[in-house]
Amino acid sequence: MSKPAAKRRPPSRVTASAIDALVARYRQRIQARDDAYAREESDLREIVARNVGPAAYERFEPILGRQRRELLNLMPGENPRRLSARYDSAQTNDDNRLHWAAADSLAADAANNPAVRAVLRNRARYEIANNCYASGVGHTLANDFVGTGPRLNLLTPDELTNDRVEALFTEWSRAVNLARILRVMRHARRADGEAFALLVNNPGIAHPVKLGVRLVEADQVRTAFPGYNQVGRTDGIHLDPYGNPVAYEILRAHPGEIDYAGQIFMADLWPARLVIHWFRPTRPGQHRGVTEILPALPLYATLRRYTQATLDAAEAAADMAVLLHTQSGAEFQDDDGQTQAAEAAGAFSTVPFASRMFVALPQGYDATQFQPTQPTQSYRDFKREVASEIGRAENVSRNVVLLDSSDSNFASGQLDHRVTYRNHDIDRADADGEILDRIFAAWLDEAALISGYLPQALRTTTAARTVPHEWHWDSNELGDPVKLANAKASNLASGLTSLPVEWARKGQDWKRQLEIAARGYGITVPELQALIVGQTFSGAVKAAAAGEATPKPETTTPAGDQP
Repeated sequence: MSKPAAKRRPPSRVTASAIDALVARYRQRIQARDDAYAREESDLREIVARNVGPAAYERFEPILGRQRRELLNLMPGENPRRLSARYDSAQTNDDNRLHWAAADSLAADAANNPAVRAVLRNRARYEIANNCYASGVGHTLANDFVGTGPRLNLLTPDELTNDRVEALFTEWSRAVNLARILRVMRHARRADGEAFALLVNNPGIAHPVKLGVRLVEADQVRTAFPGYNQVGRTDGIHLDPYGNPVAYEILRAHPGEIDYAGQIFMADLWPARLVIHWFRPTRPGQHRGVTEILPALPLYATLRRYTQATLDAAEAAADMAVLLHTQSGAEFQDDDGQTQAAEAAGAFSTVPFASRMFVALPQGYDATQFQPTQPTQSYRDFKREVASEIGRAENVSRNVVLLDSSDSNFASGQLDHRVTYRNHDIDRADADGEILDRIFAAWLDEAALISGYLPQALRTTTAARTVPHEWHWDSNELGDPVKLANAKASNLASGLTSLPVEWARKGQDWKRQLEIAARGYGITVPELQALIVGQTFSGAVKAAAAGEATPKPETTTPAGDQP
């Protein structure tokens, strides 16, 4: 038997209300897309107008069209959902509009263009020259960073070669005053944001090696003839396709010299191997530095203005010794018993009087002393808070800015310097490669030209650039001296450190220090070393150092096992 055919369901009838609902939903989707497009277009208009200018908006019309298509593609389906995630700091409203008005999207070199850097340099130099705190912090940073100067320590296997080259380089460093050059470079990097030095031949140096280090200010490193579309040039620096400096344009005279007009636009092109450019970049693609006290500049000015305003108020209060009060129409009885009107004094008039004298006032007058209110109780607190903010910008503690640790105990005062000294360690490591290694390589090249001056192993340029070495700086140890000495003694006894390492932390050469100590005690260096070993290490290690056999521990046999 065949199955009966299935009955077909009659087609559903579309009502008018369903069609209206479908049309309304479609219109809502279209309206949502248009609203999203309008918001994106408004945001882009604002960005373009703020950074480029309203006239450049027409160039972005194709981008707007593409963004609208992308928005339409992001909303398929019958129930589209918009992404609601956002950052609060990315919103612009009436409360923060003025605060972020100066924010831009310029590149590093564009933001630090020559005009901007010139203004910042001039203001930083002015503030450092006229502000005690700004000047004092700069001297503290430069002195702590350089100390008495770095010392070369060669690491070749030949000790005689090491000692000879180290002594020769030390003599040259003193002849050119390398420590002072480094201090000036540290001052320049703080004020100008960058320091420049040229490796030149200086016949006036009282040393066989005539290598000189000539400093130039950042104002002189600039493009003599600036123009547009100078690809590979950044304000006096010529770059290769990989972004490496290959040459520097350096003006022959400082633009601020009185007779600069006779040498205007006269510049020399120096190869990069002869130019030391030391600065602290903070952005990728940055080739010139800006003053390191940039965020602290208005704060330094605030300290000066607040101090001057406080002094002006105190002087004004001290100038007015007495205030006379009277009431209009005051009367008094004279000697005859007659009622007389008091003589009225003009407003803000002055009356001279002798000091330390008793003065009788007319009837109706009252004298009071002016009560000064300066300096206020918050004067000291305000200056200390501003100094703390300045110190945060310069990576120093408040007691370094104020040169005052009266509010700290010994441990706190030492701890406050730890951040500063850590910053010095980083700057020293940077200076080792950017400044000292390049100076040492140039010195070896010049010294190798002098017959018999260097040991034979270092007379070739190839060997000079590959000689192993390191730089020793003055130490910045923090803590209780007794506790530090005990910790070092414990580390020496356990083998965690050694005499060369400890002397290197002090910035000294351990061999020279042992020789000096041995001469002071009237003994030889080996004898002094034997005494140090005997004082430091245990009995077993002392015996091993003397070449004796280490005594074996005695063993005992139990009584029951004896034969």
